[in-house]
Amino acid sequence: MTSESVRGSTFQAALREHAARTPERIALLNPAGEPWTYADLTSAVATALAALHEHGVAPGDPVALISRNSAECVAWWLAITTANVAVPLNPGHREDEFNFYFEDLGVRAVVSAGAPEADRVAARRQVPVMPVAAATPSGAVASATLHDSPRPESVAIVLHTSGTTSRPKIVPLTHANVFAACDQIRSTLGLTSDDRCVNVMPTFHIHGLSAVLSTLIAGGSVVCPPEFVAPEFFDLVREFQPTWYTAAPTIHQSVLESALKQPEQPPQHSFRFLRSASSSMPHALIRDLEELLGVPFIEAYGMTETAPIVSTNPLPPGVRKVGSVGRPAGCEVAILLDGEAVPSGEVGEIVVRGPNVMGGYANDPHVNEVQFVNGWFRTGDLGRLDEDGYLFVTGRLKEIINRGGEKIAPAEVDRALLSHPAVALAVTFPAPHPKLGEEIVALVVLKEGQEVSERDLQEHVAKTLADFKVPRRIFFADEIPQGSTGKLKRDTMAEKLGLTELFGKTELPTLHEFWLPRTPEEEMLAGIWEEVLHVERIGIHDDFFALGGDSVLAAQALVRANDALGTDFSFLDFFENPTIAQLSERGLESRPDTMRPPPVNPAPEGEPLPLSIGQHALWAMDLLNSDDGSYNVYRAVRLRGALNRTALFASLSELIQRHDSLRTTVSVLDGEPVRNIAPHARVHVPVVDVSQSPEATRETEALAFVENEARTPFDLVKGPLFRAHLVHLADDDHILLLTMHHLIMDGWSTGILFAELEVLYDAFANDRKSPLTPQPLRHADYAYWQRQRLSGELLETLNAYWKQRLPSSRPALRLPYDFERPAALQFTGSRIHFNFVGDLATRLKAVAREQDATFFMGLLAGFKALLM
Repeated sequence: MTSESVRGSTFQAALREHAARTPERIALLNPAGEPWTYADLTSAVATALAALHEHGVAPGDPVALISRNSAECVAWWLAITTANVAVPLNPGHREDEFNFYFEDLGVRAVVSAGAPEADRVAARRQVPVMPVAAATPSGAVASATLHDSPRPESVAIVLHTSGTTSRPKIVPLTHANVFAACDQIRSTLGLTSDDRCVNVMPTFHIHGLSAVLSTLIAGGSVVCPPEFVAPEFFDLVREFQPTWYTAAPTIHQSVLESALKQPEQPPQHSFRFLRSASSSMPHALIRDLEELLGVPFIEAYGMTETAPIVSTNPLPPGVRKVGSVGRPAGCEVAILLDGEAVPSGEVGEIVVRGPNVMGGYANDPHVNEVQFVNGWFRTGDLGRLDEDGYLFVTGRLKEIINRGGEKIAPAEVDRALLSHPAVALAVTFPAPHPKLGEEIVALVVLKEGQEVSERDLQEHVAKTLADFKVPRRIFFADEIPQGSTGKLKRDTMAEKLGLTELFGKTELPTLHEFWLPRTPEEEMLAGIWEEVLHVERIGIHDDFFALGGDSVLAAQALVRANDALGTDFSFLDFFENPTIAQLSERGLESRPDTMRPPPVNPAPEGEPLPLSIGQHALWAMDLLNSDDGSYNVYRAVRLRGALNRTALFASLSELIQRHDSLRTTVSVLDGEPVRNIAPHARVHVPVVDVSQSPEATRETEALAFVENEARTPFDLVKGPLFRAHLVHLADDDHILLLTMHHLIMDGWSTGILFAELEVLYDAFANDRKSPLTPQPLRHADYAYWQRQRLSGELLETLNAYWKQRLPSSRPALRLPYDFERPAALQFTGSRIHFNFVGDLATRLKAVAREQDATFFMGLLAGFKALLM
């Protein structure tokens, strides 16, 4: 690898140097857009600077940057910090929170990516708002932009960090602070221009921002997905080939779970290391990730006030110690007890000083007197240094709740709870959580004669605070336990109440009496909940969502409960009755027999087979626009290694015979579409040979054919609606392209198709019969059941309901748009997605990834709720 890092003290200077030295090198990649070079980035910065000037933003004015991750967001940060102060804010804040931050920081302008609550606050305060999308490469770079750099001592960014009081503290970080920290991260991780970071942390968080900046000053590139989506992570990795990422423990846990769902071991990736810094990482999680991905995991330690690096473990061959956050990185670290240094191995308060440490909080001089002692910044954390200088964090002095890297001030949540008219007293405190580190719990005393539910209080808090600040559990008591001096001890509250094993443990202590299931129905529900939540010994009064459930898990539990009990519970039933006792009491008895859905059985022979409701919509769309292939579903798979074509073609033929949808066409009977299912079909797989073309052009020719074929439209009447092609690049290199009309295939079903293709190929290549068992029902049977269900009295009831809710006279809905609607849709946003697979033994396994059924479960449950 080559090293092209820069020397300086501002990121603008680094950008200027890279743009001059390697203007065409890739700097930023938006998954949904074109890559930006370093020249593009400097051009986008110039565009953003011009917008700031046009809107009258004066030098030194604080400018709020409210955006999810994107190349444009990075350009705005660099532009704002050239002459102004950047104020990154979470787009998920509520209106009251935005109003507070704007007031507290004196925001004079806003750059927003469509945060309506922030925009409303800006409008009230008469603050100009500029769109994030305005920072785009213009093709020319203003000369002034490349020569203007802020002074190192100027404040670059201000961030809020919660203190032990309800008022957040303002952390101003200078250019010198942030540059020193990011250059130290670059140095300790050995980042070069060959490195690429996939940034899964938000850039309004100093952790995510430092990942971007440390990579850019090394001359590397950064992938900027808008947000972290676990099921799509390894697809992103395969497409962009990043060499590292850094994240909070919760994201690492999700990455591990996604990787374990991949049948190939280990999953394909390009990482050379992984990193964590936001909060303590469980050693078991580090071990599992290292074993699975085969790369070192680097745990670091830092905080907002240190921009955000204090110490880090080294890369191999350096020594990484279990439980340690490594050696000091670019700053000094000491352990003090009562203001005096302690010997190695003894525990005390961790204090730091160095070029990356802020000079002091901007809004609380009295706190500065306490937090800074003889030039040392007191972190409030407890720890020890061993004889080799490795730091071990053992606890914390502060009361701040660290929920997966998010810092929450308990007093702020107290205040939100106390604003409810039924609440007399409230105390918020942390409880241990196996994934998040800490979870938010509250204890509440109600006013005499008042009643309110846990759910009501959570919804009340959510009106004024961000979702991550809402207590996951709220308990009720007659009084709040206090310490011997009469003060609240938040750090020991969970232990006092017996709640130290509340989340994710085998037994869940609660403040109410534990009740075992009383009926067979309750036993069955308890079993379903235990399986879905991975929790043992659930009582009938335990709240599903308090046990760690969410809307996705609720969808799974709902579908299983309805199937097992023959009930027809809706989502609303589940959310309003989140305990087994409540759901059981709700019961089937409260519903008329006519509302019970009949079972799905084979459709009667001889009757016309209708399309499902979704298929009917696709058929209607095809009548309007049938010549552009816009409703094609396709998957191109790269197969490397020796290929048994006979086994592959036989496997595809078996799939077509196995699934009636792949043999389906559409005709019209009495004005309505019906499905025609061919009794037998054998797939014809044309082979397109590009192996004789020059090696330099084969890929281009293959891709051109794939793109053209994937967009070739289908004739729904003549069919077939399933096509397969094999592109031959070399004897050990092929592309398998499957193209289907959306009427017979969707994304989730594609996963099933490739899973079965793997099984069949393995059997036929080894002269075995198909191991797949016959399917008892066809999609045609479900469509017939659906049409019978939505007819007669039920259909009339639903129609009457929606006619009442949706009157015929309604105002037009005017939505904002980015571009003028063209005369004809062009569908230019889609592109072919390739899976690049290795040797023969793993090529189809890599494609047949285990599909996450939770989305389908949620969709199915949603349909069932509609059909009530």
